[in-house]
Amino acid sequence: MDLISNMLSTLRLNASILLHSTFCNEWVIDIGELNVATFHLISHGNCWLHLPHGKPVALHERDLVMLPHNAPHIVTNSPEVAKPETPRNTPAEVICGPSVTLICGTATFSQNYWNPLVEALPEYVIMSTLDSRDTTLGKVIEALINESESGDAGSEAIIDRLADILFIEVLRAYVKKASRGSFLMAISDPKISKALVEFHAEPGKNWSVQALAGIACLSRSAFAERFQSLVGISPMHYITRWRMQYAHSKLTESMDSVGDIANRSGYLSEESFSKAFRKEFGCSPNAVRRREVANEISSMISVSSDNSDSTKILYSPLEANQLRYNNAVIFVDVRDAENYAKAHISGAVNIPELFYTLSMTTPEGLQEMQNTLLPLFRKAGISRDKTVIVYEDNLGTRYGSSCRGYFQLKLYGHPNVGILDGGLERWIREGFPVDSNLVEPAPSEFDITLKRDSLATIDDIIMSLDHPDIKLLDNRDKEEWLGITSTPSDYPTDFLPRMGRIPGARWIDWNNFMESTDSIKHFKSPEQVRAICAQAGLYSDDDIIIYCFKGARAANTFIALKLAGFKHVRNYYGSWNEW
Repeated sequence: MDLISNMLSTLRLNASILLHSTFCNEWVIDIGELNVATFHLISHGNCWLHLPHGKPVALHERDLVMLPHNAPHIVTNSPEVAKPETPRNTPAEVICGPSVTLICGTATFSQNYWNPLVEALPEYVIMSTLDSRDTTLGKVIEALINESESGDAGSEAIIDRLADILFIEVLRAYVKKASRGSFLMAISDPKISKALVEFHAEPGKNWSVQALAGIACLSRSAFAERFQSLVGISPMHYITRWRMQYAHSKLTESMDSVGDIANRSGYLSEESFSKAFRKEFGCSPNAVRRREVANEISSMISVSSDNSDSTKILYSPLEANQLRYNNAVIFVDVRDAENYAKAHISGAVNIPELFYTLSMTTPEGLQEMQNTLLPLFRKAGISRDKTVIVYEDNLGTRYGSSCRGYFQLKLYGHPNVGILDGGLERWIREGFPVDSNLVEPAPSEFDITLKRDSLATIDDIIMSLDHPDIKLLDNRDKEEWLGITSTPSDYPTDFLPRMGRIPGARWIDWNNFMESTDSIKHFKSPEQVRAICAQAGLYSDDDIIIYCFKGARAANTFIALKLAGFKHVRNYYGSWNEW
């Protein structure tokens, strides 16, 4: 197997189309911060790529631009700076004036601990129609455009596979123009690539610099120097990092024993392998395996006729609007009815009770909450065949109300629930439609199936007091943690007289897991979240229960930890109010 194919088989490329639409007159496409590789294919017309630095770049019909690291960028109709009021991510409903048709997509890797292929690519790559004409890439571009416009049965599956090939073809083309200090240049080097192919074919072999140098027909020192110059790291550093990537993929995609995976990753003992693995990933190999098995079992449990629960949590305004454009989403606004009436996402329904309803976690309390929420879900037209996206003004404006709404809908068995990343404020800032029209959807027959894997009850908390391996996280405001007050600041001072905290809990303010960009709050990176938790003695393979006052801020932190790779996390929904 050639080197690129070998690496892609481990990294598991998955490309998909995010948007295929026509835009007229003045417009802006803003993918936002998706933390994935993105691409834009100009199916018809001409447009411009804008980056924070440098001059705008002209894009012509059949050009392909790929941004491997999703550098901040926009695509517009003009080389001029877009006006704030220019419609963003809003396809034309009627074609009028100059038009451009684009196919925009993303490329992700299910194994993304270390990806030297993507790291070697520049900020953006443009494959012009002149470069791709009469090449395999050009044929893939034409096939992708034709399939996107056909609408035939099975076209979506074909389009996503063509998107995979598109990404690989860009890699192949860029290998020919890679610069020194780039892994892609090493691939094309006849001596270093020969050693790399041998290593990737058998990563568990007893490799040394001397052995690799022999394959490359170079002296040890010449090989090490040449490898460092081309790849940017030493040969043994490269071997260690790729072995860890290889091991992680086997843990998550096979049922081989940890001992077998350790041997095939070049470690003589399971103990030494586990030590190296924990150093790289912050958790043990068995913890990774347990999480994957739990996820697989969970995905096999059907809550209804639809057993395809989505693991996606955050939706950018662009992603959410595309679902709206395809009539595949129900927006749930959890703000007060008064604020909803002033302006809301076009077509959104209002369920403020998702934030206000207090609940106990006894069987009677959970039944009472179900009796309250089920009629509201049905009245709002919530059904399993459409994604539900919950939003508030901003992730930090209402004590995590959108996260609480997400948690409740998942708790009661909806398979596809998400949160609007950045809330209504980001939606409006990016130019998507709002109005004040009262929405009266057709009622649904939504049924509740309780999924308790993410719920902690009062009995669980009582049990945890005698089990130090279960870690309680109090994420309330500092005054509540210290016992100065018993409730958030907007509650009456005598609403809940008892102050204090649950014995044995550790504290991290829920705001610590978020940061602001242009005044809009969003979750910190997974790396930042894991570092914050580590300071409090919390790690990704720990059994963690979060509580606040009524499960809203706890739901916010619950999601921050889930996004950071914490799998054994539960929300004590009754929280301090029940305790």
